[in-house]
Amino acid sequence: MISHNVRINGRRTSIRLEPAMWDALQEICAAEKKSIHEISTEVAAEIPSGGFTSALRVYILNYFRPVNAATQTTFPRGNRNNDKSDAATTKRQRSRVA
Repeated sequence: MISHNVRINGRRTSIRLEPAMWDALQEICAAEKKSIHEISTEVAAEIPSGGFTSALRVYILNYFRPVNAATQTTFPRGNRNNDKSDAATTKRQRSRVA
């Protein structure tokens, strides 16, 4: 966990996030051309009270979710990069049931 200070409506507060979450937040800031402080203020305005860090994690997740949902494919068990391997795994599973 990494702690950073951010400003929400001009008020300084400290938050702790995983390194991957900080990286994702930086990507969002670059894409939206906003500072971390601006994004933090927007997120804080959307939550009724407390739980800012959790709300920020959800914001980050939801920001990237539509992009991933549109491009991800659900795969059966087995090697995720090899359709033949997936087919063989499925065939083995069926033979066990029979």
